[in-house]
Amino acid sequence: MLVGLIRSDDGKLQSKEEVLNEAALFGHIDLYPLPILTRMFHEHKTNGPSASQIAGGAYRRTVLERIIPYYARPRSLMAMLRGTLIHAGLQETDMSDNTKVIAEKRYHAQVPGTDFTISGQVDVYYPEHRRLEDYKTCQRIPSVIKEAHVFQLAVYYWLLVWNNVPVERAVIDYVSWDDVAQLSLAELPDDSIGDIMNHPIFKDESLFIDAVNSVWHILNDGFEFNYVPSMSDCNLSYCRYCPVKWACDRMPSDGGPVDPEDYVQEKGDM
Repeated sequence: MLVGLIRSDDGKLQSKEEVLNEAALFGHIDLYPLPILTRMFHEHKTNGPSASQIAGGAYRRTVLERIIPYYARPRSLMAMLRGTLIHAGLQETDMSDNTKVIAEKRYHAQVPGTDFTISGQVDVYYPEHRRLEDYKTCQRIPSVIKEAHVFQLAVYYWLLVWNNVPVERAVIDYVSWDDVAQLSLAELPDDSIGDIMNHPIFKDESLFIDAVNSVWHILNDGFEFNYVPSMSDCNLSYCRYCPVKWACDRMPSDGGPVDPEDYVQEKGDM
């Protein structure tokens, strides 16, 4: 869990309390204003793996961020924070004059044939049109839905279906620095381009359940028993910006049980 920040001037590790007190006094920490810093420390912890964690792909990192106290440079937290701020804005958007909409609602469902439940906060759902929307921030808007986002949208789709909420259309709303686009097309397993609702992971419930079952146990074993996933269960393209890489590098690459108390971050660790 995030317990503090790394100062940009000397690499000092500063606790959450120290950061927020200093930012309240001077208005900022390393030019990051107090409201942004406060939001960085906001954490919504679910009992088990959430939909976004299941679909995230970086399972080793997800487990380490949950069980290891760590410090991070504010800049490394901004990519995730931008999405969080957009979602917060959606919650305040009043579209009642134009159409009925359900925004940022959390759903829970027991996965059929298993003994566990998953939960997820659906960005936007339009009951009249049975349309599911998920928002993603990006540097450049893609031409089709990114492969990594297909699974995440499927998680929200099945959460709604298992709550008897019908979905006839699912889309990703990509938001870049200077534009926004709503996409429904994705690359299908046969290398064709088609509507994401035609992807097997949307059409075949058993295929989706198998995928979720595997990932849920990887994450839950990490959360509950401090069993760290292997490097193969992580998206290595995120390593450069990973705030727990210093701990990851000290652990066996093939994973295994760890004692979080054995991992204490020091100045200079990134």
